[in-house]
Amino acid sequence: MTKAERRRFEILKTQIGCIACGNPVICNAHHLLSGGRRRGHMETIPLCQPCHVGDELSIHRTKRKFCEIYGTDDELLERTNALIGQFEASIVGKC
Repeated sequence: MTKAERRRFEILKTQIGCIACGNPVICNAHHLLSGGRRRGHMETIPLCQPCHVGDELSIHRTKRKFCEIYGTDDELLERTNALIGQFEASIVGKC
């Protein structure tokens, strides 16, 4: 894992909250797939435990319904990247 990928995971897990339900908790970094294969560490989104692997509505158990409610993988990735950009911009000059 590169330094940039490690930084992304740290932000995903601790700074953004769940991109689906908005729960402001420590999240899992969910790897997006393309053709059943991981796209890579830079194509990850933050999901709380219930949205990641929960029983009723989660990306791993009920993906079609999950995407109907919260958005497609690409939409969630776009929102995630925008939030990461906002977070990074907010800390520039504070170090």
